[in-house]
Amino acid sequence: MVKLERHLAMLAAEKAMLENPLGVYKDATGWHDRTDEVLSVPVPETYAKALDAIRNKAFIESLKYEEQQWRADRGGAHPKIIEFEEAIIRRFKKLDVPLFAHCVVRSPHEQAAAYALGHSTLSGVLPYPHQFAAVDIIHGVMGWNMPEKAWDLIGHIGMEIAEKLSIPITWGGDWDGDGDKTDQKLYDPAHFELSFWKSIQPRPPFMWMGGGSVDPSKLEGRIKPFGRSR
Repeated sequence: MVKLERHLAMLAAEKAMLENPLGVYKDATGWHDRTDEVLSVPVPETYAKALDAIRNKAFIESLKYEEQQWRADRGGAHPKIIEFEEAIIRRFKKLDVPLFAHCVVRSPHEQAAAYALGHSTLSGVLPYPHQFAAVDIIHGVMGWNMPEKAWDLIGHIGMEIAEKLSIPITWGGDWDGDGDKTDQKLYDPAHFELSFWKSIQPRPPFMWMGGGSVDPSKLEGRIKPFGRSR
C-alpha cells in the first residue's frame, strides 16, 4: 500500500509539472515574485511609434488570444525559460500588445523540419535549444510580419526583463549582443534562449525542481557579464 501511495504521489507530481511547470518551480525553489518590476519595464521614447503599430487591445480581450497562450508544447521546458516567457507576454499585454509563445519545445522531427526550411542553423540531432531552453514569441495577429523596429522593441524589452529576473538570455535578433544586426548568420527576432543552455543537462519534466544540473567545466572560459554579451 505504501509503495502504491508513493507511486501515485509521483504520478501526481509529474502531472502537475507537465501542466504547470512554473507553478511547481515556484513552490519548490521559493521563487520571489518580481511582477511589479517586470510589468514596469519602461518603453524608450524611440520605440513609441513601433509600439503603437503593434497594439491591439481588442484582440487581447478575445478568446482567440487566450487560446494562443496554450498552443506551445512546454513539456520538459526549463522553468527559467517558462518564467521568462510568462514575464514578457504579461509585460506586453499591459502595453496592449498581444504576444504568445509560438514554440517552446520541439521534437527532433520538428527541429529537423525547421532546419530544412532555413529557420534554424541546428538540425534535429540532440541537443538543441528548443529541446528545453528556448521560446519563440510572435504577435497574435501579425505573426512574424512586424516592422523591424517592432522586433527591436520586443528584443529590448525582453532583455530588460531577463536582467530584472536574473535570467541570462540570448536574443535571436542580435545573437552576439553587440548592437549590430548585420553580422548575424541568422536573423531570428522571435527567438529567445537560455544563454548557457549547452551547459545544462536536460531533465524529464518532473525532475526540474532544482533547476537542472550544470557542469561547471563546460562553463570554463565561457562565462561573460550578464545580458547582451554572449
